[in-house]
Amino acid sequence: MSTTSSEREKIYWLRLEHEKEGITSWKAIYEKFPHLKKNDIRRIYSREKKKREKARRLLEAPSYITQGDTIGEDDFDEEELWEQATAISRKIKERNGRKNEKEIIFSHAPVCIVFMADLHLGDKAVDYERLDRDIRTILSTPGMFVALVGDLLNNYIIGRLKAIRIVSELSVPQEWVLARRVLRLLAPKLLLSVAGNHDLWTNALTGVDFLKEIHAQLNPDIMYAKYEHKLGVRVGSSLYQMRVRHKWKGYSQYNPTHGIEWAAKFDKGRDFDIGVAAHTHVSGLYRQFNNGGKTGHAVVCGSYVFDDDYANMIGFPEPNESASVAIVIDDKSVFGTNCLESAADYMKAVYPMSS
Repeated sequence: MSTTSSEREKIYWLRLEHEKEGITSWKAIYEKFPHLKKNDIRRIYSREKKKREKARRLLEAPSYITQGDTIGEDDFDEEELWEQATAISRKIKERNGRKNEKEIIFSHAPVCIVFMADLHLGDKAVDYERLDRDIRTILSTPGMFVALVGDLLNNYIIGRLKAIRIVSELSVPQEWVLARRVLRLLAPKLLLSVAGNHDLWTNALTGVDFLKEIHAQLNPDIMYAKYEHKLGVRVGSSLYQMRVRHKWKGYSQYNPTHGIEWAAKFDKGRDFDIGVAAHTHVSGLYRQFNNGGKTGHAVVCGSYVFDDDYANMIGFPEPNESASVAIVIDDKSVFGTNCLESAADYMKAVYPMSS
């Protein structure tokens, strides 16, 4: 049945008034429009209500809502993330505390520690035959051990150094194979190892310390550090503090051990008796110096690269004939030599039954 606009208007306002008063029953409205069906009356009200709401929205300024990924949705729970960061920090504090407690304890004196660095495996101008002889000497000499002081391989994978790969005869994966061979052979006598800048380029690009992974596979008891070792070496009744870094702060063209001696004088938070360096490729040497009223011992490792294009281009001094450097630690004394064969002869004379 058709209705007039007046009827539709009256139905709407009557029902709206009832809703405001809380009246749920439609009976009074049905009685006012007996000629209309109940369902038609409800339908008329619903349509009129929608029509008026739509007209009202058109007169108002538009609003909006957002759905999906919004800035108000936090990617992380702040308390959970804080606990995670605190746990990581606590672990690092505990590890740093253990760094100050590092010691190597030998059963008796004397012992000989050979410091080997700057192998630059993969370079075509490495004296591989000499390196093999030195490794055999270390393994066959009683009481002789080895510490690695970085730059085991060339690893030219960053910046302009990648251009050098054009003339390299071995790939980076092959260099790592050579490094693994050296580490495998030395593992039974390898006391500690610190990385060099070449070794750490893989870590800088990928976040993976591949050198550390190889060490862990071959000798899980080794002491390994990315930058520096500060540890005690206990021989008999004597304790010597040793600090080992690939590269030290400070350089002097007149004094190859300047960085070590500068640190001994000024870096009193990390006092040491024996300082070990590498990196320069200039000299393999051992030197004593005045370390605040006592004798200090400086070791600078030479390189196994016998023809260094970079050094030739810059005009660095001609290196001496030494590569690895050895120190002999006795109960009451320390002395060193850049002649590995002489150190081996001394240790074999001390321990003739083990030779």
